[in-house]
Amino acid sequence: MRPQAPLSKAYRLPAASATLDGMSREPIPPPSLLQLRTPPRRCSYLPDETASLEYRFHHHLTASQLEALLVRGWRRHGQHIFRPACPACDSCRSLRVDVERFSPTKSQRRALKRNADVEVVLQPATVSEEHLRLYNAWHADMHVRRGWPQQSMTMEEYDEAFLSGRGDYACELLYRREGKAIGVGLVDLTPNACSSVYFYHDPQWRSQAPGTYSVLQEIELCRARRLRHLYMGYWIADCPSMAYKNRFGPHEILQEYCMDTGRPEWRPVN
Repeated sequence: MRPQAPLSKAYRLPAASATLDGMSREPIPPPSLLQLRTPPRRCSYLPDETASLEYRFHHHLTASQLEALLVRGWRRHGQHIFRPACPACDSCRSLRVDVERFSPTKSQRRALKRNADVEVVLQPATVSEEHLRLYNAWHADMHVRRGWPQQSMTMEEYDEAFLSGRGDYACELLYRREGKAIGVGLVDLTPNACSSVYFYHDPQWRSQAPGTYSVLQEIELCRARRLRHLYMGYWIADCPSMAYKNRFGPHEILQEYCMDTGRPEWRPVN
C-alpha cells in the first residue's frame, strides 16, 4: 500500500532512516538495576478492578534498548519503566498505530483543518516557566472537569516527573498559536518508532480537539522520520478517557506481556 499524503504542513523534519528491521533484528532489553511490583490497589481506570504495576529501573537506556521494551508493552515515565501486572484483569492493552497504513477519518481531518494555523516545533524535552504555566493551567482545568487532585508543579517537580532519566531519544512537540505556547507533547523517538509519553494543553484550546490533533502530528512525525509505529500506551475499551486510542487505525494490539527473551505478538486490527 502506498503511504498516505502528509497530514499537515505545520512543520517539516529531516528524515532519519531506521536502523532496525522490525522483529528480525530486535534487541533484547538490558537487565534492570531494580525490578518490583506494587501491591494490589483499586484501579483508577476501572474502579471495580484491582490493579498492580511492574516497575524496572535502569541507569541508562539507549534508544534501541528502549524500543525493545516498548515492543514488549513497557512504558517510560521519568527514570522508571512500567507495565500492567494486574492479578485478575487484562483490560490494559498495548496499542500501536501502523503509520504507513494509517488513514485519518473525516473527523480527524476536520481537527487538522481547525488547527491549520498551529505551529509545531520538535525539540529536546525541556522545562521553562512557559511549560509550568501551561501544565498547571491544564491540571487545574482537569481538577474541575474530572476531579483530579489539586496540584501546582514546580520546576524541580516537573524535571523529576518528566525529564529525569531521559536519553537523547526524549523530545517534545511544542504547539504554538500566534507565538503563544498552547500545548506540549512529550515523546520518545527510537530507531523504528515514536512513543507518545504525555500531552497537556491550554484549556482554551479544548474545543478544537487538541488531543486528536496531537496524535495526528505524532503520526506525521513518524512519517517524516520514516518510523514504522506510533506507540500510544494502553488502550482500555471500557474507560472513556482511554478508549479513544482505537480510533486511529489501522492499529495493532499486543496479545500478552512476554519475558525479555520472548517474542511479542502484535495482532493487526483494521
